[in-house]
Amino acid sequence: MTAPVTPATARPEARLLRWFGSYGTFAVPQAAAPIAFSLIALPLTGGASAGAAMMLAMTIAQVLGAVPLSRLGRRFAPVPFVRALIGLRTLALIAIAVLAGLGAPFALVVAGAALAGLVNGAAYGTRARC
Repeated sequence: MTAPVTPATARPEARLLRWFGSYGTFAVPQAAAPIAFSLIALPLTGGASAGAAMMLAMTIAQVLGAVPLSRLGRRFAPVPFVRALIGLRTLALIAIAVLAGLGAPFALVVAGAALAGLVNGAAYGTRARC
């Protein structure tokens, strides 16, 4: 009887393709953020240029959070830690959409963007050691 194929027993080519796919899609939220944030800011502030404030908050948080959170993650297994960071980033991006849909104050939406950036920077730092 053949053992089931698991990530540990998968062929090297399959693991490499899976890595290419995950690495390629990891940056999609960051790449789409300028357009998405402009579209979110338009009804909340009356101008699409306020989306730049969200992008700035996300980028600053990404830079400031990369090293401290990555160092914190050294205490944990890297793969589950990266998954948790990506989960937090997903929740932060969902929170941005929900807050914008509810017409929340723009400062809360910017805080959500900062949270998404914070964990995104740490995920990049942690992935380097996976």
